[in-house]
Amino acid sequence: MTKSERRNASGVRAVSVWAFAAALCIAAALALAGCSSDAASNAAADNAANANAAAADNAANANTAAAANANANGDGAADAAADAAAGDASQARTLSISANGQTVTAKLADNSSVDALVELLQAGPVTVEMNDFSNFEKVGELPRSLPRNDMQISTDAGDLILYQGNRFVIYYGQNSWDFTYLGHIEGATKEGLLEMLGSGSVTV
Repeated sequence: MTKSERRNASGVRAVSVWAFAAALCIAAALALAGCSSDAASNAAADNAANANAAAADNAANANTAAAANANANGDGAADAAADAAAGDASQARTLSISANGQTVTAKLADNSSVDALVELLQAGPVTVEMNDFSNFEKVGELPRSLPRNDMQISTDAGDLILYQGNRFVIYYGQNSWDFTYLGHIEGATKEGLLEMLGSGSVTV
């Protein structure tokens, strides 16, 4: 091989080496680009998953809060309804008593005897013929017997008493016995009751 041929061969080998090295660099660059692209795709997927999870948590929290508010409002409405019913029941626990052209109002007690008396009065006014007894009370018989809730009671003017289950008693004086307490005439005094009920028999 001549000197000129050897120089040409060396130049070809140098070009081949350079081309091979360039090819390796290009392959490495492509590989790095692919890795970067995969990493970016994975990061984007992770971010999207995290965003979806956060949105789901927020929605769940919002639903929980809405349910709690609904329950609270429902409980508040139920309490208000119960208070209104209790208020109506309290207003219903009064009794008007009329005699000799005068009318007084009694506040009734809370027991089964009063429940039965109110039920009796729902059918219409009840008229009771009453008589004096022992100069401290008026006693009259009811149309039917009521449940008894007897206990030791010291009476005062204006007390309404159920005696032996079927006798309605208005006290204008004091006494102590086992009775069922029905209620009390508001603002009652002995003098005022005697003026209203009179002496002897009276229809109320």
